[in-house]
Amino acid sequence: MKHLLFILGDELILHPTYKDYIFRTYEEKFKEINEIRIQAKSDKELPFLLEKLMQDYDFITIFASTQNYAIVAKILATLSDDNLILKEQNLVPDKALYTHNSFACEFETSKVNLLKIDTQETMPKLLGEIDLGYEYFCLFGIDEESALLLLETLTKSYKINLKSSKILDNLTLLKVSDSHSGTLDGFLQSVSNLFAQKFFLGKDPLRFIVSKLMQRGLKISFAESCTGGLCASELSKISGISAIFEGSIVSYSNRLKHEWLGISESILENGGEYSERCVYFMLKGIFKTAKPDFALALSGVAEGEDKNIKAGNIYIGAMFKDGTYIQELLQLKGDRIFIQKQAVLAAFCLMMKLKPTLLFSLAALSDFFDGFIARKWGQTTKLGAILDPLADKMLILAAFLGLLLLDRANEWVIYLILVREFFITGFRVVMVSENLDVSASFAGKLKTGFQMTAIIFLMLDWIFGDILLYIALALTLYSGFEYVYHYIKHRKKR
Repeated sequence: MKHLLFILGDELILHPTYKDYIFRTYEEKFKEINEIRIQAKSDKELPFLLEKLMQDYDFITIFASTQNYAIVAKILATLSDDNLILKEQNLVPDKALYTHNSFACEFETSKVNLLKIDTQETMPKLLGEIDLGYEYFCLFGIDEESALLLLETLTKSYKINLKSSKILDNLTLLKVSDSHSGTLDGFLQSVSNLFAQKFFLGKDPLRFIVSKLMQRGLKISFAESCTGGLCASELSKISGISAIFEGSIVSYSNRLKHEWLGISESILENGGEYSERCVYFMLKGIFKTAKPDFALALSGVAEGEDKNIKAGNIYIGAMFKDGTYIQELLQLKGDRIFIQKQAVLAAFCLMMKLKPTLLFSLAALSDFFDGFIARKWGQTTKLGAILDPLADKMLILAAFLGLLLLDRANEWVIYLILVREFFITGFRVVMVSENLDVSASFAGKLKTGFQMTAIIFLMLDWIFGDILLYIALALTLYSGFEYVYHYIKHRKKR
């Protein structure tokens, strides 16, 4: 869906804080800001402009200052061949959907929502039903190139469009759109199954992480230096955050690092504040003070150069209450504000590395419970018995093909797995036609588990990935033999 954000009026243009308010509110509804038009005031060309825009966009949201609202309302009424009526001292087209200071009307090719904006008042409600036809999701813990290779087969199968942006080295934001075939939900479910703990919906990793912390009641605190309290500031924007956040420490100077966080002066000498040791003790210090479940610490140089440390070198760390921790050195490029924001995002993402099972729901669990419920309530069918494992096979085989393209898996092993899977899939159809049970055996479930584990290890280039792949191959061939054996045994009985 093509949509436009239109700001009309000097009063709105010159008010940077309210303009940010407009952008946030708009993005909450449309999940993105696609195109923006800004105009200082109405003029004689405005009716022709609006008429043209309605030919170019499916939905237009106009934020008009109080001085410009009535003019736009009259133009929209004229274009829709409608009468103007008075509601709450506002001129509104008679057939329009109206709520306080906001109305929406439909045209042949477009929908328009006009809002009357007073910068001293709460923004009116955005109106109008929308079918976006797109969705955002993130993949964490895998580089952009590998992610796109693994998604290529699914993208072609579901006939959808995919765009991506590398947010961090191990974080990719993707936009998937589907305007015709209606396969968006199926694609997203397949991606979730394929990437499991690497996948989450939405375009804001920080809000996703915080939502998981709030669901589990896990408290968090920060020890910040170069980011100047930005972690805490970002957190405070989220409603209900006081349930998991009591406070944090901003310690720009070495004196306060020593006095507030208890870091030894010997560690802070000779540029020691920019080091892994300093970040480690910042984490320990905030745990003593705030007693959270998770703690994040950041120290580095956001601009210029200090003590031979160049701008963009930021040490970050995350620690859990059990004492486990993880640290990284970021080498970022950009201006001061960009570096600070990237460092904060990277620090929050460290928690997903440190404790992934606390922040993700395993796709395998949903698959297990789906099957359990179906069997418990007698909702299993012959078609389901074929399609359910077939869907799993499509996802796994797509991942194996991607690994081949990355040269991270033995081609003969993958070839044998592919041959077995295609053969058994066809064989299962024959078995179902003869009323035989084709439910997965224990060996079949075990081979699927080893296949998924091997895929993750190979994608991340971890050790033992090849060993897991060979174990998966052995189980794949053995479980295939089980199907054939049971079929032959059945035929003999007949």
